[in-house]
Amino acid sequence: MSMKLNNISGSSSRFCIGCGVCLTVCPQDALCYRLNDEGFYEAFVLEEKCVHCGLCRRVCYKFSEDNEDTVKLEDGILWAAQSVQEEVKQSCTSGGVAYEIARYCLVNGYKVAGVVYDNETHCAKTVLTDSMERLEQMKGSKYLQADMQEVLRELMKDCALHPEQKYVYFGTPCQINGLKRLLSIRRIRNEVLTVDLFCHGVPSYKVWDEYRKYFPALHSVVFRSKKRGWHNFTLALETDFGKYYRVAERDLFYQAFFDNILLNKPCFDCKLRSRYVSADIRLGDFWGKKYQTYEDGVSACLILSDKGEHLFHQLVNEGRIKPIAKEPIEECMVFQSHSDYSYWPVREYAFNCLKGGISLKQTVRKYRKMLPYSHRLKFRIKRWLSFVPVELFRQMKIWYRRGI
Repeated sequence: MSMKLNNISGSSSRFCIGCGVCLTVCPQDALCYRLNDEGFYEAFVLEEKCVHCGLCRRVCYKFSEDNEDTVKLEDGILWAAQSVQEEVKQSCTSGGVAYEIARYCLVNGYKVAGVVYDNETHCAKTVLTDSMERLEQMKGSKYLQADMQEVLRELMKDCALHPEQKYVYFGTPCQINGLKRLLSIRRIRNEVLTVDLFCHGVPSYKVWDEYRKYFPALHSVVFRSKKRGWHNFTLALETDFGKYYRVAERDLFYQAFFDNILLNKPCFDCKLRSRYVSADIRLGDFWGKKYQTYEDGVSACLILSDKGEHLFHQLVNEGRIKPIAKEPIEECMVFQSHSDYSYWPVREYAFNCLKGGISLKQTVRKYRKMLPYSHRLKFRIKRWLSFVPVELFRQMKIWYRRGI
């Protein structure tokens, strides 16, 4: 039987974020979920099964308003904080607060939903666990779109079977927004703490698959290694032929990511990234002058609800995290990706190159020629500076920010 694939019923000015919530609520199993031709998860309607009940539309991000069941970023309370354990700070992406939240919750009877990287399929997915061993695999950022389809169904089933069970769920701002809609429409009464992150946008699996061709026999990856310090983004790859440490300024995957070109369509003007929050806590790196000498990482912890505030202070009281200082929100946001991205025609051109069989290396070279000269100059300067020894480069940044 041939299946006609369409968008979620009706037209919208927004794009699918690939959260998978619509599949979870559909009573007819009338939706499917797969990677589209750009390498992003997307939901499609199976028209011959659809009975037009409208449940998928009610939970869909595309048909919602940004300020529905959200709070504004500026209404949160911002803390700079770190894990008190050196091993945790070294093995986590920023200051280790996300891991300490997860570990505290696990010890206190919560189940944890977080992202792991599958070294067999080379994909990221969100899993639900009550295992400390599985929790270790959730450490660190995974700069890929996480598949949530299975975990949402598992979560709904578990909530129905165990109404007293508590959960903590980690995800991107749009994923947490979708989860909240799902919990509401299913009338879930379980306690579900939610933690999202200061998000840059979602990279493409098409880009990741093309990138992996340069590293055959890849069997493990750390997307943010601290080998060169917290401030110097380093991708750590382990293959049958050895270990590779790739600095961001000279690495194709990082270039495609931080150029803000090969991201998912909804990332370009996402207000959940820049203005509104659905989560109890938002976490990220606390960049800026104040913490430029901290090479073990500092977490920006934005508290957005009473539940989030209670959890944060419990971690402090139990000696799991160290609050460094309460900060104004502007101190953090100026260094986060909070503005809309431009260069939409460049994005279309770049993906057409990849779809046409042009290598990732040539694609990046081609689309960068279309960007303004000021951008191209910035790329070159960053690349040149990446050859400077780490300690010298770190000192140069301190001198620059102090105006010496």
